[in-house]
Amino acid sequence: MTRYYELPTTFSEWRIFARYTMDECVRTFSVTRRTVNNWETGKIEPPRAVFLCLMVFSGRLDFLGKRWRGFRITPDCIEAPNGDFVRSEEINAMKYAMQALEINRLRRCRMNEDENGKTESYQNVTFIDKKTRINKPTTLKRKHEENNTNDGDKHNRPKWINGRERAKTRLGKNS
Repeated sequence: MTRYYELPTTFSEWRIFARYTMDECVRTFSVTRRTVNNWETGKIEPPRAVFLCLMVFSGRLDFLGKRWRGFRITPDCIEAPNGDFVRSEEINAMKYAMQALEINRLRRCRMNEDENGKTESYQNVTFIDKKTRINKPTTLKRKHEENNTNDGDKHNRPKWINGRERAKTRLGKNS
């Protein structure tokens, strides 16, 4: 289970958080033991690079900015604050996944082309727009008036027309 911590602020807190000993800090930063003691007690402020190195060594990525707050680097993966993991294999596979998406996109584009490489026109495709929606009720009303034999009956409903007849009425072709 992942443990979440408050971010350390002092050198000694970061050193403990990164699980570094005083001797490891002396070797890593190429300074004397006395300098590390001064950093530890707060007499001297360590350089910003020392803090950044300890942040990286601790596995935290908060120093990269607000977008990386809560992310951690582990030996196997990068862990997001919500508990998701990103492994190196997934990052390597991203390139191939993007290539596969591009191939699928190109296939779909080619489905709209004819043998000469020209894109098909959409003249035979019916697009739904407001004008069609407005005309539809009047067409059904007209059909109701044609089929209605009893004008005085309020409960007489229009006869349903099938799709072909509806399309003919929209196009103005009455059979």
